[in-house]
Amino acid sequence: MVAVVGMEAAAQWQLAPDTPFWVRAAAWAIVAALLLVFAWRIPAVIAATAAGDTARIDAHVHAVLAFGSYGTIGQVFLLFPWLDTEMRMIVVIFCVATAAIIAMSSIERLPPEMRADLTPAIIPIGVIAWYLLHPSWPHLLVAGVVALLSLIMLQLRARLLAQVDRTREALLEAETARARLLAEREAKSRFIASAWHDLGQPIQAARLFSDQARRSPSPAARATAARDADTAFAAVERQLREMLDHLRLEAGTIAPAIATLAAGPLIADAAALHAAAARHAGVRLRALPSRLLLRGDGYLAARALSNLIDNALRHAGARRVLVAARRRQATIELWVIDDGIGIAPALAPTLFDDFTQGAATVAGGFGLGLGSARRCARLLGGELTLSLRWCGGAAFCLALPAA
Repeated sequence: MVAVVGMEAAAQWQLAPDTPFWVRAAAWAIVAALLLVFAWRIPAVIAATAAGDTARIDAHVHAVLAFGSYGTIGQVFLLFPWLDTEMRMIVVIFCVATAAIIAMSSIERLPPEMRADLTPAIIPIGVIAWYLLHPSWPHLLVAGVVALLSLIMLQLRARLLAQVDRTREALLEAETARARLLAEREAKSRFIASAWHDLGQPIQAARLFSDQARRSPSPAARATAARDADTAFAAVERQLREMLDHLRLEAGTIAPAIATLAAGPLIADAAALHAAAARHAGVRLRALPSRLLLRGDGYLAARALSNLIDNALRHAGARRVLVAARRRQATIELWVIDDGIGIAPALAPTLFDDFTQGAATVAGGFGLGLGSARRCARLLGGELTLSLRWCGGAAFCLALPAA
């Protein structure tokens, strides 16, 4: 405000003696209006700064700059005809420097690599240097005002750059979240369709077997149909249990009971559980004996290993599946290796996501097995990974703490 009053006083001093009174009065009226705007906006800027409201700060600063620009234009139109030649040159140079400062602070649609380009700063710097090399009180006053405006606009430029970056980051995060939600919704839609298909088949089969057992005159046929119906209902129960386990793991309601487990019986039991399914699929399921000991929850460890074997039998298209254990430093690695179709590298990043199946050409299941197995592993302080170095099939490693 002091600079504005000083500039106006200097301009009034340099006016021609025959300058009309209304010109002088109008010029001072513009200065008074500028001072009123400054006095009105400054407390609001201080309050917004204390509150950390950058949007309000920028709005007030823009309003002050806009009003100041209009006031400067009005001053030029009023006083320019009544100034001597030297003062006219000073005014012209001041206006050019002001335009350069505004250009220097402009960031509209500038890519990040161009934001550091301060070429327009050459003009105000040159003006300040020239005035300092040719000192006189009008020159020094203009140099001071140009320097002050440069500092203000550079600070505004930095503030706007930061705000634009924050806005872009927020938009990017929102777009990423939106894409993730759409992917989850699509995956859940596929899950519902898969659940309807996979649960519907054994239920329909159980209904047919039950009807056959009721109508068949042969006791042997009725017994066979009843046994097949029990098998179908067992499949439904297994799938429902898989869904329930997934929901419990997702909700974090399972508290593991950590104990020392023998890797050999854990592998043997998991292989025995899937022996019939392997024979039905024509897959040779081999479990290697082991004397290694690990720390974990028996149910969760067996569940994770069972999910891996089930995944290999369902989706790998393999002829052989190997289950084995080995020690690596402070962990026991339980491996499930198959010689099937393998995992495409593009599918590896999302392979453990819920409702995802690695081989889209092989139907069956909800796409929850690998995700649930990884949750079990992490709940036990371990990890489940896919070995990307394995060729000619897939190799999953369930790493759990060694005893």
